[in-house]
Amino acid sequence: MTRAVILVLVAAVAASSGLPAAAAGFTDDDGRPGERALEWLADRGVIHGCDPPENRSVCPDRALTRAEAAKILVGLAEYEGYLDEAPAVVGRFEDVDSIWGGAAAYYIDRLAAAGVVHGCDPPHNRRFCPQDTLRRGHIVKMVVRLFDLEAPDSYTSPWTDTA
Repeated sequence: MTRAVILVLVAAVAASSGLPAAAAGFTDDDGRPGERALEWLADRGVIHGCDPPENRSVCPDRALTRAEAAKILVGLAEYEGYLDEAPAVVGRFEDVDSIWGGAAAYYIDRLAAAGVVHGCDPPHNRRFCPQDTLRRGHIVKMVVRLFDLEAPDSYTSPWTDTA
């Protein structure tokens, strides 16, 4: 799944009533279906560019890592008021302190404390694998858990490969 598709999915959760005009101006998303969603998220500080320190590109075709997804989801959840308190337990995973100079641990610990993510090495779950990329099912599961979404009992899935 491309980065743009994941970001559009996340933006749709936050802006179900429509996206206002964005002020951010990434140079590599012009004319793409997710442009307004990407820039709406950037305007709110949820996402940043992929080319620091300029941050003029958003890299919409690059895969998203687990650490990047955690940062985006926590940023969006904080913006929308879904995560109010810092996690009681920090340092849950042994492999996150080296990502972004240790800054990724904050986002990952927030999601772990909220029950949104678990380790990548069951049954021990001591590792998060922050540099691994996500598949569609992974990001959807995280979004559903974080925003406490549930399909009605009457819903029938049109897909045969999601059981």
